[in-house]
Amino acid sequence: MKKVQGQNYLYDGSFIGFLSALHFILTEDRTPLSIQSAKDARELLFTGSSFLPADTGKARTIWKSLEEKGKEKARLVYFAYLSESTDIELLIYRYTYLLFKYSETDRTEKLNRLTRHLEILEQRVSREKQQLEKSLNFVQLEDGLLSVQICPHHNVLPLISKFYRNRYGHRNWLISDSKRNYSLLSRNGIIEMVAGEASILTKNRSVKSLKGQNAESNSGTRALVVPGKGGADYGSEKARGSYNAIRTAI
Repeated sequence: MKKVQGQNYLYDGSFIGFLSALHFILTEDRTPLSIQSAKDARELLFTGSSFLPADTGKARTIWKSLEEKGKEKARLVYFAYLSESTDIELLIYRYTYLLFKYSETDRTEKLNRLTRHLEILEQRVSREKQQLEKSLNFVQLEDGLLSVQICPHHNVLPLISKFYRNRYGHRNWLISDSKRNYSLLSRNGIIEMVAGEASILTKNRSVKSLKGQNAESNSGTRALVVPGKGGADYGSEKARGSYNAIRTAI
């Protein structure tokens, strides 16, 4: 098959959408000029770019292939993606292309450089995740809902969901990311991804302080379907769909 050079690819902004695009690009032996969320690159919609739809089966296949290379490598890709670093999709493509092309004993210096770069991003995301697990101060609304609004540098909200689910059990709580305009809402132990900020959902309610408690992180990395850059009103999963179902999508 002749290698296709210099194509711009768009995906729906979700992590499953990105993995689906990655699967297509790798299996079809394409060389992308760029890989971007469609919401971040509307101008490319009219310049001959290709939109690659989300496909859970393809996403699951590429994720499984990453895990077969080592679960730490799958974690590296996920955490680096959540960093929302400039051109992170293209960097991850280059990393996975070399990772699948060469064996561990034949690693190239280019792959080593990419690995080190992604590891730096992973560490930044991990540090912010741990900080938020230790520092959030919730307020309790009159109906008992625990609420807090955050504005993290990285898209770490999916990573802290398990920690707070374990801490509060079946208590109802809401953590809102004002920068990305989406929230995690837990009611009776069921977690949903909700478009919009906590200020909208808690408007005109009385609140009282509720100090957050320090605890060690035990979050996993299975919350794989997350909103991409720009908000939660798009993606391959409905924003108000069951977050428990989202967590098991891959």
